[in-house]
Amino acid sequence: MSYDLYLATYDRGKRWDDGSPKPYHWSFLIRTCSPGGETHQLHGMPGAYYYQGAEKNTEMEESSAVKAKMEIGTVDHNTLDKFQEACNTISIEKREYIKWNCQNWALEALDELRKVGGVDIWYENDAIKNWFREQEH
Repeated sequence: MSYDLYLATYDRGKRWDDGSPKPYHWSFLIRTCSPGGETHQLHGMPGAYYYQGAEKNTEMEESSAVKAKMEIGTVDHNTLDKFQEACNTISIEKREYIKWNCQNWALEALDELRKVGGVDIWYENDAIKNWFREQEH
């Protein structure tokens, strides 16, 4: 049995200093049951990011915060722990003033997940970045 794997983006509003849009937040959603599942995402802010592991019983229905959601692969039900382990291996940037965020973390996690048996990622990172790029405002 396989679970559907999604990548979701969320609008984070505008920067306080210049009013420009903040980069979208990216997270993985794994539909383990209907209508819910697990979320895997980076939390925090530059210099203080952290990954807390699988967030169980996530509501997967569309919310107003979701900018886009796309099915990007599948996860075998026997490899959910390996999915979390792979996400845990991603080095998290701790420097505050650097352009690294949850998008970088998610793309690095996809590279690691491609190495895990039981996780099938259908698209290359460049295609995913293109589909989820922020629109010019």
